[in-house]
Amino acid sequence: MGDQRKMLEDWKENDGGGKKCDGEGENDPRDCTVCFVRFNAGRRCPRILVSCGHSFCSVCINEIKKKNNLRCPYCSRQFNMTAVEDLPVNHALLQLLEQKAPPPSSLGAAKVNDFSKVQSPKQHAGVCDEHGQYKLFHCATCDMYICHVCTVVDHPRTSCSVVSIKKALENIKASEDKGISSEISCCGEVTQHLNNYSEQLDNKIKDQECQIEELLRQVELHKLEKQQLGAEKVKVRAALLEGESKDESLSTSQKCVAASNSLQEAEAAASQAKLHKQSAQAWRLQCSERFPDVVPALPQPQDGLTTVNHTDPVTRLIKAMQVRQ
Repeated sequence: MGDQRKMLEDWKENDGGGKKCDGEGENDPRDCTVCFVRFNAGRRCPRILVSCGHSFCSVCINEIKKKNNLRCPYCSRQFNMTAVEDLPVNHALLQLLEQKAPPPSSLGAAKVNDFSKVQSPKQHAGVCDEHGQYKLFHCATCDMYICHVCTVVDHPRTSCSVVSIKKALENIKASEDKGISSEISCCGEVTQHLNNYSEQLDNKIKDQECQIEELLRQVELHKLEKQQLGAEKVKVRAALLEGESKDESLSTSQKCVAASNSLQEAEAAASQAKLHKQSAQAWRLQCSERFPDVVPALPQPQDGLTTVNHTDPVTRLIKAMQVRQ
């Protein structure tokens, strides 16, 4: 029951309690504690649960009876009833309503609990089609957003894991932050491999320049090898520039997710982050295909028949060029 009260407090902090009349506290005894609508002598007549003494409006008790879950929404004690009219009326509450009721001249044509006068909460996931209340909670068990009436009638805490909309927003942000951080780490590893490969290419280019000066008979051959290595370096530089762009996009997405202040912003930022992650993953796969000797691909099955070539990647590139010539 303590968890349910905490969720209701989060709901009220989110402006879910609607407008209050001057001088009213947060728990007005004239309101039903399930639907937070003012008791009256009609459809919202206060009825007493004999088993525990708590009072709720006739509408909410009927909703509980429809679900065949005859437990008090406040203390969870079981009660028996055939029809809501069998339960005694809380006349003391009705007298309280009559004593504190505002003069007819101040009511005008509008009702005190008219839904149009209820303030829209700062964070919500729409309006519940069944109960007409704002969806201010998330049921992790059913993976759906629900209203405060649903937490009692359709998604009781005895069978469902329910959190407030505020907690659901925090969970979305935490999950996306973890996924983006993991992708940034993976891209960083690929970048490091490419940087090492780039340094190896630079050293080999210098070696080829020295060989051109010393071996005049092979000048043309080594010049061609140098050009091909340079072309490979251009590919690496282009891959590095693209990698920097992916890293920047992922960092920006991570900041957007962290800075989101509403469910809609968080979902939009998460959707954008997903596109950036997919783009970064495609880039890593492309690097693995273009530079298979530098960027490790997916692990291959160890069947004992694979021959491992320990030659460095630049040397293998040069040998391949010589074979083609």
